[in-house]
Amino acid sequence: KERLAKEVERITAECERRGKELEEAEEEQQGLREELRKRTEEEDEKEDQAQRVEAMEEEQKRMAKKLMKLAEEGEREREGREKVEKEARRLREEAARLHTALLEAEEERANREED
Repeated sequence: KERLAKEVERITAECERRGKELEEAEEEQQGLREELRKRTEEEDEKEDQAQRVEAMEEEQKRMAKKLMKLAEEGEREREGREKVEKEARRLREEAARLHTALLEAEEERANREED
């Protein structure tokens, strides 16, 4: 009986020791799971951030294209204005020449009428 009681005591102690080891292993496993979850979240955040950066770069490229288009349109408009201004200058000069010619013709006619 005594030997049986010692064997039961030894097995009980062994079970308790293994139970503690199992608890410690479960705690360690839980800690590893938590660490894995954190790392996964960090990796997901890095990936999300990389995608946001890529999207911003694409948007920047689109904006650059729009700016180039606007600059080209502005250049065409400026060239058009310069053309119109040049033509307006030419027409004013022509009008001034015609006016001068008209005044000279009227003066000449008036002089002939006086004679």
